[in-house]
Amino acid sequence: MQVPRLIDAPRQFLLFLCLAAAASAEDASRPPAFFADGDLSVAAARERAKEKPWSDRLPDLNESTHGKALLWLLTGDEEAAKAALADMKAASVDDGYGLSEQGPILWLPLAHDWLRDWSGYSAADRKETAGKISKTADACVEFLKGTGDSVWHTSAPRAWMGVSLAAAALDNPAYLKFAREYFESVYSPAMAALDGGAVAGLSYGVCEGFAPAAHALWALKSRGYDGFAYAKAHGDWLAARLAYMAHSAAPDLTWQRWGDCVAGSRASLKEEARNVVDMLALGTGAPEGAWLSNRVAARYTLNAGYHSCVLPDFFVFGRTWPGDDAAPGRFRLFGREAIGQAFFRSGWDDDSTAVFFKAGDYFDNHGHFDQGHFTIFRSGWLAQDSGNYGDFNAAHRLEYARKSIAHNTVVFGTDADGGQRIVNRQDFQDLGDWQKKKRAHNLEGADITGWHVAEGWAYVSANLAPGYDPKVVGAFVRELVWLDEGVLIVHDRTSSKAAPRWLLHSTPEPAIEGSMFTITTDASRLSGRVLLPTKQRVAKVGPGCLVDGKDFPPDKTADYAVPGAWRVEVSGGVEFLVVLVVSDAKAEATEATIVKDGDAVGVEVGGRRVVFRKDGAAPVTVR
Repeated sequence: MQVPRLIDAPRQFLLFLCLAAAASAEDASRPPAFFADGDLSVAAARERAKEKPWSDRLPDLNESTHGKALLWLLTGDEEAAKAALADMKAASVDDGYGLSEQGPILWLPLAHDWLRDWSGYSAADRKETAGKISKTADACVEFLKGTGDSVWHTSAPRAWMGVSLAAAALDNPAYLKFAREYFESVYSPAMAALDGGAVAGLSYGVCEGFAPAAHALWALKSRGYDGFAYAKAHGDWLAARLAYMAHSAAPDLTWQRWGDCVAGSRASLKEEARNVVDMLALGTGAPEGAWLSNRVAARYTLNAGYHSCVLPDFFVFGRTWPGDDAAPGRFRLFGREAIGQAFFRSGWDDDSTAVFFKAGDYFDNHGHFDQGHFTIFRSGWLAQDSGNYGDFNAAHRLEYARKSIAHNTVVFGTDADGGQRIVNRQDFQDLGDWQKKKRAHNLEGADITGWHVAEGWAYVSANLAPGYDPKVVGAFVRELVWLDEGVLIVHDRTSSKAAPRWLLHSTPEPAIEGSMFTITTDASRLSGRVLLPTKQRVAKVGPGCLVDGKDFPPDKTADYAVPGAWRVEVSGGVEFLVVLVVSDAKAEATEATIVKDGDAVGVEVGGRRVVFRKDGAAPVTVR
C-alpha cells in the first residue's frame, strides 16, 4: 500500500504556518486544552482534587511547568501560577525543541492555555509565550516534513504532539490542519500496520512513542477533531494498542524484555506508562483499556507520571468503566506482516504464565538482532532476554545485548551475531517508504508463516532465515506450541554452513542432567527436556554476559534491570525439539517423550500428543 507523504508537500506551507500562527486568535470561550463539558470539565476536576486520593497527587504537580499551571487551575494556588510563569519565561526555543527528548518546551502550550484566566498572566507575557510556542511548532512541522528519523522513531510522535498542542493552545487552524493530515496520511497507517504495537523496546515504545501520540490525540479532540474515531474506522489500532500493552506487561506489570528496554520507572506500568493507558482507554472507550486501567489501579496508587501529562489522574483514576471486566484474549498475534509478535498466556492472574515470541522486520536502531526470540515469565523470569540497556554505545550493548547471543534463539558459529545480519537504519518516513526500502535494501527480518488458536492451545511458526546471512544460514524455521497444561514446545529445523546452538537465558543457574535442564526460582520452575538432536550436548555458560569466554558486563543498572547471568546451550545437530514445562517450584516432574508419525516428529506430554508436519502446517494436537 502506498500512502501520501507530507514530507513531499511544498516548503511554502511552512511559511503559511508561520503567518497563520501570527494571525491566530485564541478563543477564550472554549474549555482549556484537554477539558470538555460535563464529566471532563474543569469544575469536575476541581471537585476531584479536593478529595483523596487525588488531593495526595497535587504536590507532584510542582515537578513540571504544565503541572504547576494545572495546580493553579485546580486549586487557585497563586504561588504555583507564579512558578509556572517563571518557567515559561525561562524556557528557550533554542535547545533542540525537545525533539531529542521530551523537553519542557514541547509542553509549553498546556501551561499557556491552563493559565489563560490567571490575572497575573499579562498580555505581554502571553504574547511572548505564544511566540515560543509558534516557533517550536514550526520546528516540529519542519522536522516532520524533512527526512529525519523514522515515523516509528519516538521523535516523530513528539514532533506531532508539539504541533497538536500548539494547535489546541493557540486555536491555530493551520497547525490543526497539518496535525490532522499528518495523523491520517502518515502516522495512522504506520501504526495500523503494527496492530498498534511497538518497534523498539517497550519503555521507548510506550513512554516515548505511545505517550506523545496520546497527548496529540487528546489535544486535537479538545479542538473538534476525533482521531480516536478515525483510528477505529481504519483498523481499530488504538484499541489493539491497549490489548498490546496488556499482553506486553508480564504478570508483575513489568514489560516483556526485547530491544532496548530502559530499566527504572519506564520498565513497567507502575509509573509513567499508566497515564498512557488511561488516556487511550478514555479516548477509545475500548473494553481492553477499561480492564487494563482498573488492573493497574488495583495494584498501584496514583503516581507522578514522569514524561507524561499530569492531567489524566483527575479524570480517570478510580473511574467506573463500562465493560471493565473484558480482559483481552489469552492468545494474540500483532503485526503479522511487520513486527511479528505473538503472546500466549495461561491467564491474567499474578501467578499466570506469560510467553512472548518475536519474528518480524527491522524498523529502528533500538531494535535487537533477535529473530525467533522468546521469553517465559511465571512469578519471575524463567527464560529471559539477556543484558541491560544503559549507554547506547556501550560495549555491553554493542557487543552483547543487541546481538543474537543474548537472546533465546539459535545462533550459527561462534560470533556474537550468530549469523544474523546487522542492520543500521531508521529513515522510514512513512509506511510506503518503509515498504519501498525494505524491498530495495533487503531489510526482511522474518516472516510469520503460521498462527492457530484452539481451545487450550495455540501455535505460531516463523521463517527466520531472511534475518540471517544467506552465506551462513540456508534455512531456519521455528515452531512454538503452547499447551494450557503449562507446556511450551519449541521445534527448530535448520540448514547452515556453521554449527547451530540452541540458546535459553536465565538469571538462576540452570541444573543440567543429561538431556534435561531445570531453572528454579523461589516460586516457579522451568523444566526442559531436549528430545532432538538425539545425540545432544547440553551445557551451561556463565555467570556473566559471555561471548566466547569474554564478559561484557552491564554498564548501568536500575530498578527492574534483569541482565541475566546464565544460558543453556544445546548443540549436536541441525533439528531441535525442546519441551519446556512451567510449574510450581516443588511440583512433580512432567514426562515428555518423542513420537514419530510417518515422516513427522512430535511429542507426547501432559496427556497430549503434538505432531509437527514437515510442510509447516499447523500441528495436530490430540489429547
